[in-house]
Amino acid sequence: MCCKIIIDFTDPHKIYVVYELSAVFATEGNAEAERTFRIVYVMNAKNGNLDRSYDLSFGGLHAIFRNGRIVCSEESAVRVPVSVSPDQDRVTVGNSEMEFPFTEKTPVWTGEKIFAGDKVTFSGTLSFNPESADNVPAVYLFSGYVLGYWQTSKEPFNFSAEGLAVQYSSGNVPFDSLAPVNGGLCEIVFDWTESNRLIISVTCKKDGAEASASLTLTGMSEEGYYIGLGGENCYYSATVSRTSAK
Repeated sequence: MCCKIIIDFTDPHKIYVVYELSAVFATEGNAEAERTFRIVYVMNAKNGNLDRSYDLSFGGLHAIFRNGRIVCSEESAVRVPVSVSPDQDRVTVGNSEMEFPFTEKTPVWTGEKIFAGDKVTFSGTLSFNPESADNVPAVYLFSGYVLGYWQTSKEPFNFSAEGLAVQYSSGNVPFDSLAPVNGGLCEIVFDWTESNRLIISVTCKKDGAEASASLTLTGMSEEGYYIGLGGENCYYSATVSRTSAK
């Protein structure tokens, strides 16, 4: 993965820190495609005034920019590609070595828009690194920007900040105990067949063991949303099917 960092202080009232990430992802059939994403952080001073200059430093996980009065007070949503993934019938997330880094707010596969009346189903095999805490594909919902993403091993976050009400429910086996379903079938469903709610569900099964969880979202826009998948330390290869009431 290639990362370019841009520090933009042309606006005297804000500092923009832009990460441009480019990576080559394997698609079905081992074809390779390069994609670029942008992550933007907006820095504001606590009292509304910025100093004329700041020292820069870089750190590791959870590193932030600090300088007395300046904090990372606002994070913009990630700008996602305008175009969807070229293969809309199949999706591949991660790699067979299960060494795929966490995608955070940047999906690696983006599907076409889903509207009220639509149902999109992913069905395939999921393998993951059992030593990782987050090894189930993350699901995304976005328009021009990512509205939120959800990893089934955690309760949802970010969706409600965009005006979507969220109700979370876990299945018969919590997703922090996934070892029994490693290498089994994994089905991910975006179900908007009822116009007033969108249900996102994930179900994993293997040899009689099962783990499942779901989100119910309300307050959706009639303009619809793009959907996407990402993840961490996993390999998910699935077919995609779509039904529509229109």
